[in-house]
Amino acid sequence: MKNMKKINFLIFLTAALLVFTGCLKDKVNQPNPAQGGDDGVINAVMFTQTKVSAGVQSSTDPQVVNNIYISLNAARTQSTAVTNTIVSDPAKITDPALTPVDNSLFTFNSNAVIEAGKWTDTVALTLNTATLDPNLTYAIALTITGSSNGFQVAENSKTIIIVISVKNKYDGRYLLSGYHNRVPYNIPYVNVKMDMITKSPSEVAFFFVDADDYGHPIGVGPGSISWYGNTMAPVIKFNTVTNEVIDVYNGSPGGTAVTLFTGPDSFPSYYDPATKTIYVCWNYGGNPLRAFFDTLVYEEPRP
Repeated sequence: MKNMKKINFLIFLTAALLVFTGCLKDKVNQPNPAQGGDDGVINAVMFTQTKVSAGVQSSTDPQVVNNIYISLNAARTQSTAVTNTIVSDPAKITDPALTPVDNSLFTFNSNAVIEAGKWTDTVALTLNTATLDPNLTYAIALTITGSSNGFQVAENSKTIIIVISVKNKYDGRYLLSGYHNRVPYNIPYVNVKMDMITKSPSEVAFFFVDADDYGHPIGVGPGSISWYGNTMAPVIKFNTVTNEVIDVYNGSPGGTAVTLFTGPDSFPSYYDPATKTIYVCWNYGGNPLRAFFDTLVYEEPRP
């Protein structure tokens, strides 16, 4: 009877180990669906993209870019973590339209670890933007130089270029409400999505999201809006110290002249940082009967 108990215990233990091993295998040895689990695939590591874009605020607070991913190219996930060495590689930035960010202004995890049972890891990059110029387009290049566990570095995907645009404090997605005093287009527009896009450290342009272009809506009926087209594309200029609007102009070359409006029914034009609200009155053609009276309430960072 004792021998029978020992045999039963050994059978139970063996079965438990098989179940555990099976569960572990399910976790760390999953076949790559893109490759069908082909064990002949050469194990390699790569960036999932060779170029990404990131919009960051001009701020004394560190800005984080988190859309950079490193990935395994393998038949199966691994039973142990794969550690990858990444370096800054500004020599890879060859586009003359891009300004390399000085290495002293950013940090990143130079040893990116893809954990056991995982396919990817995020390479988090933290950037100091306080001294960056919103008039310039910046770039950072990162290159994978080595990997553990016998993984090779994929030559055609070892470098990523991060293209960085700097947003001023007025930049973002807003809900626009207001009205135009031109009859018959003097019907209010309410909660229209507008992206206010940085043009300089002190300027933002109206981008009409529904039209997918620079411009501004007009009310044409109850709950119905249209626009004058992208040749009427106002840009707001602020005093960045007082947040007062000091100018509005047409960002469309050759378009009708646009100016800050201070005539009948106008109200003070300024940005309220406490509520992240822009109040602005403007008109076109120097005509007081072609004015707009706008309130833009901040909703979220624009895409």
